[in-house]
Amino acid sequence: MSVTDATGRHTQRRVPLKAQTLIQAQAELEKLKQTRTVPPQRQTSPIWSSYWPTYISQIHQLKRPRTVDSEKLHCVHWAEAIGRISIHLIRKSHLLQYRSAKLKAGWAGRTVNLAITVLSNVLNHAQDNGLIDTLPTTGLKSIRWKPKKRPLFALEQIESFALLPLRTTATGSFWPITYVSWRGVGHALLRHSASCGRMWIGINNNSPSAQMA
Repeated sequence: MSVTDATGRHTQRRVPLKAQTLIQAQAELEKLKQTRTVPPQRQTSPIWSSYWPTYISQIHQLKRPRTVDSEKLHCVHWAEAIGRISIHLIRKSHLLQYRSAKLKAGWAGRTVNLAITVLSNVLNHAQDNGLIDTLPTTGLKSIRWKPKKRPLFALEQIESFALLPLRTTATGSFWPITYVSWRGVGHALLRHSASCGRMWIGINNNSPSAQMA
């Protein structure tokens, strides 16, 4: 809308509205048109790198340690992209650039969505403390993604793995076992790690974990 600033000059500005519904927004817009003045603009706020530690320090007693560690790690990653930007100047364009860069770097959609959620948590905290007026995450849709399917193994395949020589992770030497019964007390539990593509067999007794050679 065209408004008049403090010096009397006319300029085109986008003015944020506080309305929650369309009717309220229309009423607020009409009121602004009558006054034709620009609401006061925020001039300063902490930069990202100095504010996110404050957020972490105030929520570490409210969330699980693993959650806090995860949010802290994402905050560090965000600092590499927006660390020197004042939090009230963070725009949706910064988020889109960051998201695109991380996807190109190989991040999964779920991880990128979590990064946006962490940034939103920090900025919501800043808004609650009166440091910013609007959130750049408003209206930003999550990335649609599908988890990778893990392969399924038949019982015959699992028992064939148990016939292979095993090497202990503790000493690196081969474990003197020729067969591990799937149905016995010392049955082998097969796990597949989708991240590294390795097969692991854990023995359900007092012996150390074993890695397939």
